[in-house]
Amino acid sequence: LQNRIIPGRWKGISLFDESRIECSDGDIGGYVNIRSESVFVGMHTNFHTAGIHLAGTGDLQCHNCTLQSIENGRPAIEAEEESTLLLIGTQITQTGGIRLRTTKRVHLLRSSLQNCTTGIDIGGGSVLQITNCQIENSTGYGLFAHSATFSMSNSIISQNNLIGVQLVNSIATLNRNHVIQNIKGGICANENSSLTLNEGMVNENSEFAILLKDSFVKIHKAKLENNVKCGVIASNSRANISEVDFNHNQGTACQFEGEKTKSLIVRSNFIQNGTGIINSDSSELSIDNCTFSENGVHIEGKLKSKSCITNKTVLSRSKEGVGIFIHNDACATISNCNLNNEAKTAIATSSATNVKNTTIEKCGNTGVTYLEGSSGIIEHCHINFNNKAGINVSSPSVTIVDNTIKNNGKYGIAMKKDVKCDIGQNVLENNVTPYYVY
Repeated sequence: LQNRIIPGRWKGISLFDESRIECSDGDIGGYVNIRSESVFVGMHTNFHTAGIHLAGTGDLQCHNCTLQSIENGRPAIEAEEESTLLLIGTQITQTGGIRLRTTKRVHLLRSSLQNCTTGIDIGGGSVLQITNCQIENSTGYGLFAHSATFSMSNSIISQNNLIGVQLVNSIATLNRNHVIQNIKGGICANENSSLTLNEGMVNENSEFAILLKDSFVKIHKAKLENNVKCGVIASNSRANISEVDFNHNQGTACQFEGEKTKSLIVRSNFIQNGTGIINSDSSELSIDNCTFSENGVHIEGKLKSKSCITNKTVLSRSKEGVGIFIHNDACATISNCNLNNEAKTAIATSSATNVKNTTIEKCGNTGVTYLEGSSGIIEHCHINFNNKAGINVSSPSVTIVDNTIKNNGKYGIAMKKDVKCDIGQNVLENNVTPYYVY
């Protein structure tokens, strides 16, 4: 059956056989019910009380359609049971968006959802593919997924009043998308969700770029920049981050917390963030071959967290003058790194901190500062050209051995009075005073 609907206002349409509908400038006062294969072409329609409803084995294709104006916020398209849906070049605006509860595949291509209550609400085992689409200016979420699977590529999720993409017990793969300027945050993954983010950007969101709770994220070659608060927040979650740019976030670029949190960051850049990384609340973090510059503090470990910073990681010129700060029963291992040009000290610790095979130089005050309550070993390090001291120790539980400590402005090793730390064989040259007790 092939029909061309005459412009006008229709109370409702029911399609049970194979149909092809062409319509322009129509008003439809009730549901369009679809339970068979149907194709809409060039349909420019105002819905008033309800939109398109797919059920059973209904199969709908919309080509170059405009679906708009449902007064009560009902979805423009609702797909249930075993129905399938394909949108190509279709615009949905001023409606309840798209609601998916089908067990079959749905594909949105070169389409847009604008000014909806929620752009896409997907759940119940639905499988969705989104390609070259825009989801913008929703009064709620851009996309809300519950117990669903979807992939999205080359799309824009922007300026939604709540979170751009919300996952609950869902699996999402995002490739080369822009998730930008969402009011409550970019992407949130809760309740055993799995998020893969490849390339693209999550920028300029008012709260966070990515928030994880009891979930997993893999981020590769993406940009998380200019978010008002945080880049990534992971609570009791796992994070695998590689080749990501964390720049100009006003709060913390990455914050990890919770004893179930285990995170790895490789070959990533942290530049001009409020704080580079905070690792806390018993979480475990590994940082490998990263660059930190002009953050408030580059890395802070606290509250029984474990941090491993290694393999050519470079930290310099923090705004607060302290590169790495470890405290409150946290512990850290720093190895094969380069820390330089800090206004105060490259490393300050009041907890357990080991520093190995690392170059520390050109700090305004001291290279490494072990505060009261700290412990650890410094070995095989080069600690040079710091304005005051190479190492300052206020705790007896510190071992200093096999280091080269040269050309520091006043002291090679400075120790607080009555502190008897274990000082092995070191090379101390061209310091005004090799050892100083104060």
